[in-house]
Amino acid sequence: MPRSRRSRRGNRQVPRPSRRGGSSYPRQSTQGLVASQPNEYNPHSRIRRRFRFVAVGALNSTISGSCLLNLLHHATAAAVSYSAFQAVRLLHVEVWGAPVTGPTYSEITFKWLAHRSEPMVFDDRGTVQCPGHIKQRPPPQSDAARWVSFTDTAAEQQSSFFNVIGAAGTVVDIGLEFQLKDDNSTAPHALTVAAAVAGSLYFNYLDNTAVGGAGAGNTNLIPDGNVLPLAAFG
Repeated sequence: MPRSRRSRRGNRQVPRPSRRGGSSYPRQSTQGLVASQPNEYNPHSRIRRRFRFVAVGALNSTISGSCLLNLLHHATAAAVSYSAFQAVRLLHVEVWGAPVTGPTYSEITFKWLAHRSEPMVFDDRGTVQCPGHIKQRPPPQSDAARWVSFTDTAAEQQSSFFNVIGAAGTVVDIGLEFQLKDDNSTAPHALTVAAAVAGSLYFNYLDNTAVGGAGAGNTNLIPDGNVLPLAAFG
């Protein structure tokens, strides 16, 4: 034990600091102590994820908030499905040009269309050795940077975010943060589908429902990978 030294004011023993930088005062046990109240807790499922799409034809697609809200949907019948999202926010967009052969090149063009964003246009050309590549984040304070939800008006949901142009084979990645539909604040958003299997989770085409509402939309940017693609209209 560390030695004690006498205080100049009397015989009171003053503990000498430990050589390890601590104190020789006895430690108080925290066993059995609890917080005065529960910590802040958010019960809703909020997830960040990257989604990849490939253009099956010549690409000139405008992506809106509605496209993002209807991106994942859960079928309950052959012709009825519901959006899996309650709200969604765009984090980034990344585009790779289509592969080419020989002494040619492929070109990609990206343009922000969101309200309160500068009319910025980005172009890149790619060759066999180096495909064209563009990566962008939504301009701060623009509509493309905000959360979009089914509590927004139809015009707000259908607001255009960006446009992408390229050849068949162009790859488009989007990074999203989304909240799953796991509360009772609003009714589930129904979508119209065809030949769905009840209980299955489907990926919509990225450029589908570009203008919102029911009816046929664009189905050029198909989901990549071993997933279930199915056009949904809402």
